[in-house]
Amino acid sequence: MSRVTTIFRRRSKMIVVVAVFVFLGVGGVFGAFLTYRRHTAPAQLTWKKPASSERDNARDPRSLRDKARESRKYLALESPPDLSEFNSLADLARRADAVVVAKAVKNACKLSPNEKTVTIDYEMHVEHSYRGKFGSSGTIYVSLPGGLANFSEGASAEIRTPWFRKMTNGNTYLLFLNGRGNSPFKPTGGPRGLFSIPTDATTRKVTSHSLMENDPMQTYSEMDVVAFLRTVKRVVKETK
Repeated sequence: MSRVTTIFRRRSKMIVVVAVFVFLGVGGVFGAFLTYRRHTAPAQLTWKKPASSERDNARDPRSLRDKARESRKYLALESPPDLSEFNSLADLARRADAVVVAKAVKNACKLSPNEKTVTIDYEMHVEHSYRGKFGSSGTIYVSLPGGLANFSEGASAEIRTPWFRKMTNGNTYLLFLNGRGNSPFKPTGGPRGLFSIPTDATTRKVTSHSLMENDPMQTYSEMDVVAFLRTVKRVVKETK
């Protein structure tokens, strides 16, 4: 009788162990599925403009030169455009003329032709293209909103865009871009079309350049870079 009891106990323990492994396996698969859905189908489709007490540049139609002449150190915000049509990577890919991985080489602030705003124009080297063909040099120029313009006699005008994280020289980025000809490209969907791509051992996580609250592109932040680039490749292929 004791022998039968011992065998029964051993079999029970084996059943419990097997059940635990099955449960963990299913849980792992389910968790991976949820992670995949979270990164490929963001559900958060709304955002709110950041509140600020600083002046809005668009409310004053004068040129930045005139504003700087009056206040010497003119400082104002530029509000984000309507981005309601760019809520997923697929939305960006459908509208983009080019999709590339590129490194920022150098940048300079540039006053717009009508002198109403400032941009930061980056010279970038294309390291990989998912869409678009570029010359043998692989050099492109990308323009981001905001920046500093200096005028005569120490006057200046600075336009800030706290909703758009800027690029850093020497770093690599995934960009959805619009533009043709000799003019600089602009990110499709503003900050939603720009992501930091890690290239060293410190991190493997992607970072969205949108700083707007509840922005759907932040869903992709903290995603593993390999998985993210595979998703981009698939989305670009599906939207040709």
